[in-house]
Amino acid sequence: MDREDKSCFVWHAYVEQTSLKLKWYTNINAVQSMLQKRSGRSGALTPLQYRHEMRSVFVEHWEAEKLGFYNSIKPCFAEEPYLSSGITHQESKRLTQLRTSSHGYSVEWGRYAKNRANPLSKICRHCSTTDEEALFTLTELPLFEPIVEDELHVLRTCPLYHDLRSYLCDDIKNGIFSNVGDIFSENLVKDTSRFILRAFKRRFPKTK
Repeated sequence: MDREDKSCFVWHAYVEQTSLKLKWYTNINAVQSMLQKRSGRSGALTPLQYRHEMRSVFVEHWEAEKLGFYNSIKPCFAEEPYLSSGITHQESKRLTQLRTSSHGYSVEWGRYAKNRANPLSKICRHCSTTDEEALFTLTELPLFEPIVEDELHVLRTCPLYHDLRSYLCDDIKNGIFSNVGDIFSENLVKDTSRFILRAFKRRFPKTK
């Protein structure tokens, strides 16, 4: 947009939108201010500098606790092979959700629950007793370790998906336990994404 041409329609639309202080504009301003402050520069950042700062922010969050699983399977900052592997939209969606801990499994829900300090907030309900009183009693024991429904539990051990794992090739079965990042490699990701989608549908069946 040419700011010198004050008569153009786009410019007037921009001025009107910014004067209303709509959420999209205030959010962009907030991000710009945050990146400007991070950079330590006094003048306005160039597009390349903004890109550099945004990448730095991403890497910092990448190494955060929420992205612990993601960090364990992604050794470097680069495009992932599965993005151009030809898997379906649904497979890609569920694969990305699992990799980034943006799914509906208990470890994610428990992270934001009101009782998130309670060790039971992230347990696998399929692998644990449904007796709430018994579970509460177990939490009082000093060596109690709940079975957490996290990404590795879904991939490796939860019996809810045992039959689905039986169809996986040996390379994926071995990779799940040795180096889980390998199962997302270009030659294995199609079978991996299919398993993840089927597991998700079983865990979260659609209600009619």
